[in-house]
Amino acid sequence: MGSASAGAPIRVMIVDDHGIVRDGVTLRLGLIDDLEVVGEAGSGIAALDAVPELAPDVVLMDIRMPDLDGIEATRQLKEALPEVKVVMLTTFDDRDYVKSAMDAGASGYLLKTAGADEIAAAVRTAHSGKVALDPGAALALVESMHEGERIESFDLSERELEVLTVLCEGKSNREIGATLHISPLTVKTHLQSIFQKLGAADRAQAVAIALRSGLVS
Repeated sequence: MGSASAGAPIRVMIVDDHGIVRDGVTLRLGLIDDLEVVGEAGSGIAALDAVPELAPDVVLMDIRMPDLDGIEATRQLKEALPEVKVVMLTTFDDRDYVKSAMDAGASGYLLKTAGADEIAAAVRTAHSGKVALDPGAALALVESMHEGERIESFDLSERELEVLTVLCEGKSNREIGATLHISPLTVKTHLQSIFQKLGAADRAQAVAIALRSGLVS
């Protein structure tokens, strides 16, 4: 699976069942120097078949598609190729969709009303290992805490909770360390423990679980 090296463009794949959407996003992103659209797919199943060959770094994934929806496609893709980042690009900001997408392993959630610069920024953010959320999607995750779900502690230490809180702000290990006055290596150790306790595969899932469970507001 390809990964953008220093100076190389980020390889992007577009998955949407509407050709006009794929064409439009391809055209807009094609004007951005540090991104390269390496391919597209019109369904979730086609995407799963094409990703190994196209080797994208980031997949822009629609949700509602006829044969396999984008959330299930994301789940299967992340199970097979966890290094590939997925950003949902959809018309729906329903909280159930947002929660399900993040639980499936998505690294971002954008609406199709987003401009080219916003999409490009989300791709860069996801590629760097951070979480990119449309403001409405972020609000949907936070609001889900008020649906009567039990707030869990997951046996996190006070320091781990501090690290998780700063992680939810979209900061890198180095930035978390600077904020909490600890080394990036210590941050990495805390994150490994946090992921294990939360049952999270990566940063995106940890953020989703933290927001949904009320650990971080």
